[in-house]
Amino acid sequence: MSLNIEYQLLSKIIETGDLKTAIEEGVTEDTFGVVEARTVFSYLIDYFHATKTRGVVPEIEIVEEHFPTVDFLSPPERSTVRSLCVEMKKQWLRGKLEEIVIQAETTYDDEPNKTLARLIQDAKTLQETSEDSRDLVLSDSTESMKNEYLMMQEAQGVVGVPWPMGWGYHDQEGRPKILKKTGRQHHPLNEQSGGMRKGDFILLYGRPKSMKTWCLVDMVVECYYHLNQRVLVFSKEMTPEQLRWRIVGRMLQVDYTSLKAGNLPEDQREEFFDLLDNLKAEEERLMKRGQNRSMLITTGWKSGTVQSGLQSLETKIQEFEPDIVMADSVYLMKVLKNKEGAFWQDMAEIAYGLHEMAVEYQVPIVATSQANRSGEQTKGSTLAEIAYGDTFGQACDYAIRVIKTEDDDGSVYLSLIFAGAREIKIPGFRLSVEVAQKFQLDKMFESQRQIMAQFKAEEEAIAEEEARAAREKNREMKEKKRRLRVEDRDEEQQGE
Repeated sequence: MSLNIEYQLLSKIIETGDLKTAIEEGVTEDTFGVVEARTVFSYLIDYFHATKTRGVVPEIEIVEEHFPTVDFLSPPERSTVRSLCVEMKKQWLRGKLEEIVIQAETTYDDEPNKTLARLIQDAKTLQETSEDSRDLVLSDSTESMKNEYLMMQEAQGVVGVPWPMGWGYHDQEGRPKILKKTGRQHHPLNEQSGGMRKGDFILLYGRPKSMKTWCLVDMVVECYYHLNQRVLVFSKEMTPEQLRWRIVGRMLQVDYTSLKAGNLPEDQREEFFDLLDNLKAEEERLMKRGQNRSMLITTGWKSGTVQSGLQSLETKIQEFEPDIVMADSVYLMKVLKNKEGAFWQDMAEIAYGLHEMAVEYQVPIVATSQANRSGEQTKGSTLAEIAYGDTFGQACDYAIRVIKTEDDDGSVYLSLIFAGAREIKIPGFRLSVEVAQKFQLDKMFESQRQIMAQFKAEEEAIAEEEARAAREKNREMKEKKRRLRVEDRDEEQQGE
């Protein structure tokens, strides 16, 4: 292939809308040898990361208006963006080798020893930068750093997957508060973290029945339905069939009980069927704009295979290539091993395995796990309350304690406490929740005293639930004894 490979790659990116693959393959402006092609690629990058066109590749007509002298060559039909990237990187490597050889030839006669040393050093550097690894030479990565900074500037700091909009500030009417300077919602998590970034491992943990899974569902719907991401949902507790009802219920924002009972009001029923009828068509429409929206819900099980939970999740990541992974109840993941080991060792393997996958595949992973009773003493001040080993706390970038409380009037709240966070300085916040219908910021916590109040409310709720269960058990035992007495009396009377 000649230098035309550069224009073929540009045409394929514009045709498919798949700029993400080129970025993942390490293609930058410096990879292009033709100045004009480099300029076009820079334009595509700027367009892709701009606030109003984020994640979108412009149509060929728009690009041709900006570059009327460029002849965009049609690539072979069977070629892909990835295959063209591979060929172009080979071409770039050949060009760099030629430069090294020419440099050596021009200096060899005068200083052969220095030329040889320089030739060896240049070859090593070229090998390091061209191999498939995470290594980088700082001086050779300056251009990509400039692009990354400009990308952050264009995206107003949010370079990762944004946190759910409902978790940001709202006005008294419940509408998102918009900052005049940026035009974006005033969102404390996005402003401090830049969103959920590639390689982040985020843990949501709480006591049983604390609505951790519903919290995860809210994040799933935000990423898929509102941000048009590829979302992999992995669960070892609920079946895909069970999860899809929760997810669609949150998309519709309807009463979940009515949805599951097939008892929606007529207008919501019509909306439900319209949503289901149009999901596939909407994905295809977005595909034409370069947004590859999709959702895969899985338990990782596959007939004829024996894999651990980690292995099956990794397989699904490789197959589906998601933008973000949502993993529910990760403490239930099975670990395969040749010999018996302690349970905490299994949990350590799961925790660090999830962290390594997030880094290896450069994708955010959000997981849920259990909190143990020690949280009643630590009040969210340590990571010791994460159940099944503190390695989860050590492995994750964000450890978020989820606490469910309920007012006397039946209002439900979820408090999210940051027990451990890499770059988040806020102690936590509280969401006002209506199952499937609403997850909206209610208040920010500004002190440990406010956080302790949430734990106290949770303790009281747990104590009340345990007392209720004890009363119910006691009532059942009394009823059983009463039935036995009646049966004994009936037998005596029959004997007489």
